[in-house]
Amino acid sequence: MPDNLLPRLVTVGGDSRVLAGDAELMRITVGDLYMGGTIIIGHIRFRPGGPLRIANLVNCWRSFVPKRHPEEVHVRAEPTEQGLRLHVEPDTRGGVADVENYFDFLPDPQAGGWMIEHRCRIILRRRVDLRPLGVIAFADEKGHDALWWEIDDPNFDGNYGPSVPMQNDWLGVYEPNCGPDTFRKHWRRQVETFIFSEPAGRVRTIRFHRGMLFCLSRHNQRALPLGAWAGVRHRDGAGTLVEFSDGQPTFGHLCEWGFDTHFWRRIKARPGQPILPQGHRLQMTYRLRELPREAMDKRLRCARPIEPTEREWLGVANVPIYEEPVNHFATSWRDEKASDAWPWIPGAGATWDRKVGRRRPGSLRLQTPREALPTTASWESMRVGASNFMNPLVPGARYRLTGFARVEPGDGPGLPTPSLSIQFHKYAGPGTFAPEITPCEVVTSQGHAPVKSRQWSLVEVLSPPVNGHVMGATLACHLHGRGVAWFDEIAFEKLD
Repeated sequence: MPDNLLPRLVTVGGDSRVLAGDAELMRITVGDLYMGGTIIIGHIRFRPGGPLRIANLVNCWRSFVPKRHPEEVHVRAEPTEQGLRLHVEPDTRGGVADVENYFDFLPDPQAGGWMIEHRCRIILRRRVDLRPLGVIAFADEKGHDALWWEIDDPNFDGNYGPSVPMQNDWLGVYEPNCGPDTFRKHWRRQVETFIFSEPAGRVRTIRFHRGMLFCLSRHNQRALPLGAWAGVRHRDGAGTLVEFSDGQPTFGHLCEWGFDTHFWRRIKARPGQPILPQGHRLQMTYRLRELPREAMDKRLRCARPIEPTEREWLGVANVPIYEEPVNHFATSWRDEKASDAWPWIPGAGATWDRKVGRRRPGSLRLQTPREALPTTASWESMRVGASNFMNPLVPGARYRLTGFARVEPGDGPGLPTPSLSIQFHKYAGPGTFAPEITPCEVVTSQGHAPVKSRQWSLVEVLSPPVNGHVMGATLACHLHGRGVAWFDEIAFEKLD
């Protein structure tokens, strides 16, 4: 590698950047607006002028270091015989551990650029109870309770984007930090499949479909045992690999929220008594590198896809997706065209009616359960807004929720009453890493329809102006009283 293309560390504004020549290979940004922490290690390219491959990594020390705003991180670099060693280490004052964390930039002859080897070692200063630290707990692949250290959670550039059409090219949306084009109308997915090796060497793939990943997680396939490597294939045919070069057992999970890739190591402590002794070490080594198209094609030719069984699909196939600008309730969360969508969530007395609709088949049906007190039934949306990759909620704007409802009487007096509601979720800061304000401020608006039996009637809700740090809203339809209601053509829109 020519001397003028050797990696070096520079400071640009408040960022630390690794450059090869004038081309950026990595950026470290410290701030207080980012999901999962206040430092982003990302903007990773593997060769000068090459495409952006990794939007950001996640800090493997975050459960063991006090949260500060902004986070204090020490960045320094030293040349090595092969390239550069970049130290990125947190301020551990007041924490329970010492942290050694660095990235080695090493020549990669196969791809004609650089590979990055990441090493981290966490050494406990004292006996530690893991419960207050927020260490992750969930079942392993055999259904046994286990504790996990998340060694990283790479967001590959372009792996997730809008779950509904963007109304504008939203700029300055800090959350989620998943790539430069996520909230723009022209977004297009830049990764095609997740690929990994199993411990026995067999190669598997998982496609990017939110509903499918949700049902895999529900059926205890969150912690998949991995072999020596995992990664993605990009739209241009090349791949980015994470190679677990230290030989320790690693588990992986393609996230149903944002298609990011969680990598876990099991913590050797009992979930019921999660105590680790003073001096206990958590350590890991993995390598990031680019794989040329021909080499990635070779791996894919022998890969077998992972798909849910029909039983596993049931909970996903029987709910409709949330749509903008108008919900027509014709598309299942299982459908291939719904791969980026979120669902409507059924509550008590809720079912999806695929036959009845105002102008075309499909509606949300509510029937008050006979035993329910009070006599109500409801459907809810997933949170709409930037935190679920939808159009951001604009400060100062008012919003309108409309829909059409049709009711039939039950065994009580009079007609049941259908209604719609909006509940805005506020945070103490401008990103979802900031704590949500609890108890939730009452910003729920309801509109009731003057309905007639067996006729479609308009229901409308107007919100007050949005104020404060609102990252999401929950939309809902309700039925009060005995009877049945259908809701169709539900639309959520910004007024001003």
